[in-house]
Amino acid sequence: MPKGTKERVVLPTDDFETVHKILQNVRVVSSDFEPIIDMAGKRDLIFADPPYITAHVNNGFLKYNERLFSWGDQVRLRDSLVKAACRGAYIVATNADTTAIRNLYEKDFNLTTVSRASVIAGSSRWRGTKTELVIRNC
Repeated sequence: MPKGTKERVVLPTDDFETVHKILQNVRVVSSDFEPIIDMAGKRDLIFADPPYITAHVNNGFLKYNERLFSWGDQVRLRDSLVKAACRGAYIVATNADTTAIRNLYEKDFNLTTVSRASVIAGSSRWRGTKTELVIRNC
């Protein structure tokens, strides 16, 4: 997985004591997404932000994405979100604004295109304003 050059980053605004207090009654789980989403029920909110597929194949990042989160995982995520929505969960997800992702979600969810600045990329030609999708059922 890509890793930056910094080994440690602590900002003056970091407030670990407050975060520690907030997390006292929180259960943190490391798991595949599917069993976690399967626990969601009526009025629960699911926010899913999977690794995005890339629209281009020139930078090698597609191969990284495919190993990390395959197209099969994208389909499995959509199916899990559909089931959760049927149980009454609120769904908000983000993903790449590509035809493939639109086709995957448009039947079951509302899609909204949003713009964002892309300032981090291996090559400056991939920086600039990008669009991505917000996928939701409400």
